[in-house]
Amino acid sequence: MENQVKISITKEELADAVAKAVEGERKYAKKFAFTGSASDEKSAKKAETALKLVKFVNAVSRNDRNTINEIVGDRAKAMNETTSADGGYLVPIEFEKGVMAMMSDYNELRRYARVVQMTSNVMKLNTLVSKVSVAKVGELAAITASWPTYGEPVLTAEKYAGSTTLSSEIEEDAETDVIANLQMQFAEQFAYAEQNSLVNSSVAGSVGLLKHSGVTPISLITGTTFSKLTFDDLSAMQKALFAVNKTEAQNGVFVMSFTAYDILRTLKSSGSGDYLLPSVPTEDAPARIWGRPVVVINEMPTSTATATKFVVYGDLSKHLIIGDRRALRMKINTSGTSAEGINLNSYDGSELVLTKRTAQVIANPTGIVTLATN
Repeated sequence: MENQVKISITKEELADAVAKAVEGERKYAKKFAFTGSASDEKSAKKAETALKLVKFVNAVSRNDRNTINEIVGDRAKAMNETTSADGGYLVPIEFEKGVMAMMSDYNELRRYARVVQMTSNVMKLNTLVSKVSVAKVGELAAITASWPTYGEPVLTAEKYAGSTTLSSEIEEDAETDVIANLQMQFAEQFAYAEQNSLVNSSVAGSVGLLKHSGVTPISLITGTTFSKLTFDDLSAMQKALFAVNKTEAQNGVFVMSFTAYDILRTLKSSGSGDYLLPSVPTEDAPARIWGRPVVVINEMPTSTATATKFVVYGDLSKHLIIGDRRALRMKINTSGTSAEGINLNSYDGSELVLTKRTAQVIANPTGIVTLATN
């Protein structure tokens, strides 16, 4: 199954981008030939890559298979994959790298999860469930044998979708702006759809953090609404994980919505009146509670209901596994109605569709603790 993101772009925008990319490539190549400097060489290579990418997008929009094969033919052969109009064209590696690099900027959970590369649509993983036990024994006393046990979670690709529309404004040097805009929007929509799935998916085999029945659940100490959340509740989550795995309890991260985080950051000491949250988050330093990061994302619940799980704690690198099944493919829609409701039959443009195969699985779910209302 494939994840899809759709973007609408006009033919004029593509034609303008190609023309400016050609102009840019010639300008920087000529400058490097004249100066021979390292900085000019870097600029020339960047312009050359930009030209390659806009030519590819333009070729996809025109279903120009010859140009597409010239650009990605070697990569398709190396990956033993063919390109087709129905299944989409394999994108240049430079475009894919840009999208994948940007995804971590938008998907907070991906930064903490374990990400693996999949070579097929289904991938079995070995994870340690229980360790070898060691105990002190007397001289010549019998030693009790023990063996580690392993789980075998399976990564299977699933499908979800997001959509956006490319701005019609093209600035100067659009040869890079158009591609950067496409990569950014594809990455952003993939990341948000993926993060929502990591939290809320109910699909068998790829159940999200809040939906998995095997996690370690606890409830608020007092009260039935989010507003009753206290640091004592978060301490109870750490204690619950400590009972499962001492090491992971020290390496966990808290995951919550801004609604829950806002309750914590406004709590004050009854004596001094000082705020209790130990640190103020910045771009480089996220909020921390007892030294552990607080991950604030929109995909966590923001409205109170009975028995609602709304905070997660755990070492995500051990339990939340994301599988990237490369490579990205791009195809074109020129008829019908786009994801934005545009009638493509009367629209002088096309809908670019990028597909990506991604999987997720929670391994050894007891290592994830959830906090719920009563």
